[in-house]
Amino acid sequence: MAVDKIHDEKREREEIIDEFKNVFSEDGLGDSIERFKLLELFLDSENHLTLNKIYEMSQASGLFITPEKISNYMDTFSRYGLAKKIESPDGKILYEHLHLGTHHDHMICVNCGRILEFENTQIEDLQINVANTHNFLPLKHNLTMYGLCDKCQGDREKSILLCDANPGEIVTIERFGGGHRMKNRLLSMGFIVGKKVEVINAGQPGPTIVAVDGSRIALGYRLARKVRVLVNQKKG
Repeated sequence: MAVDKIHDEKREREEIIDEFKNVFSEDGLGDSIERFKLLELFLDSENHLTLNKIYEMSQASGLFITPEKISNYMDTFSRYGLAKKIESPDGKILYEHLHLGTHHDHMICVNCGRILEFENTQIEDLQINVANTHNFLPLKHNLTMYGLCDKCQGDREKSILLCDANPGEIVTIERFGGGHRMKNRLLSMGFIVGKKVEVINAGQPGPTIVAVDGSRIALGYRLARKVRVLVNQKKG
């Protein structure tokens, strides 16, 4: 069965390449040998690939194409429905196969970058029902959830500095550092031990923005380091 599957996948790749040789030629793109070698290399991988990774793969396979050309080729593959772009938490573009007749969504870990694919018919049905309620004809959609995978959750300490939290997290204020003046300042801003706050933005050494009682509050890096919070508080 495994051997048959490999043969079927190889035959499918060959059919795709043959088909698009004709399509590209009709559109005046020419019969570029390196373009189709890169397409074959891309179709051989089922991973989510950055341009840098595709460049490394091409170099390792003896296909010496410039990063600029690879970027142009991947844009072409995306326009012609051979590749699909998704965005990583750090803003990098990743490419994956665009399989016909199938749909899946993504969960991306903001810590390690791990990408999990999932399918859920209830979510799909709910989206159709929502569209019908608004008399809207849905053509396509992308659902991407950003968060922490199970490994990164397990590796992380439960008590961290506020500036080390991730955007979107609900955290619970555990305690304050600094003297009475610092604590009074935080209390006047609405920070109370045991209160849950939502992290809108956090960074080092940039500002930390949180939502407290429906208000946005900005803390400088030094002040955000004075607040220790408990993490893994899921939104309810």
